[in-house]
Amino acid sequence: MPTSRWLLAFSIFIFFSLALIKRCSELVSMDKQGRTTVQGRDYRVGDLVVLWPTGVAAGLGSVVVFWLFINAPEVQQRYATPELLWLIGFALIYWLSRLWMKTARGEMHDDPLVYALVDRVSRYTVIGMVAVAIAAFFVKLG
Repeated sequence: MPTSRWLLAFSIFIFFSLALIKRCSELVSMDKQGRTTVQGRDYRVGDLVVLWPTGVAAGLGSVVVFWLFINAPEVQQRYATPELLWLIGFALIYWLSRLWMKTARGEMHDDPLVYALVDRVSRYTVIGMVAVAIAAFFVKLG
């Protein structure tokens, strides 16, 4: 089976958002330490005003791509109840918003994917998304 263009677009947006969470968390930490630049890197604390909205927009863009994916004909044929997949989009909004808020508070001390493995709420959210995806695939409602 070929790689879906939907998966490619979704991956670009979500991983770009996660990468910017990592950058922004580093810059927030630097700001708290009173530093403004990183030795050997071309970004500064002042770049947060650009990186922050770009990262949030990329995360929301991944949700939009996911919701457009739900309406694709192949999804409508492949899943027993594709409408359930909408719940995953809402869970993604919640999860990404939570990651960005933790970053803003200076509580994101790790890679966001590592953080998601350690954070109880993130684990439950991801498990919930997987459960919904399985239910959408196998369970016919209505």
